[in-house]
Amino acid sequence: FIGQTTIGEERDISDRYVLSLGQDRDVYVDRTLQKGYTKRKFVGSNRIDSRIWKLGIANNKSESIGLTIEDQYPVSKDSNIKIDLKEAAEATIDKDKGSLIWKKEIGPSSEMSIVFEYEVKSPRDKSLIVE
Repeated sequence: FIGQTTIGEERDISDRYVLSLGQDRDVYVDRTLQKGYTKRKFVGSNRIDSRIWKLGIANNKSESIGLTIEDQYPVSKDSNIKIDLKEAAEATIDKDKGSLIWKKEIGPSSEMSIVFEYEVKSPRDKSLIVE
């Protein structure tokens, strides 16, 4: 990451600044579609597509870290297409944007995972990408 910032002289020296200095290679995040749990079924004139995503996080540092993890799920402005968020434990959810935010603390040299699931119900004749 490359950037430029200016820290004004009028600031008190005790002010705190958060600056991104680039990617931390000791923190690993992986997002995987759970293939065995991906489903498509037909009910009447509708199609229901289910997706389960797994976020894997690994902290390879020797100290605990706090993380804000953001992801998203589909949203629809079409009244014929319904989105149902089935699982997103402990997430802060913004249904208008389809935003999911988790605030987590992860210990040194440890791993954790987060799972979320949604269903998309649409007319059978509509072609959609629900990933």
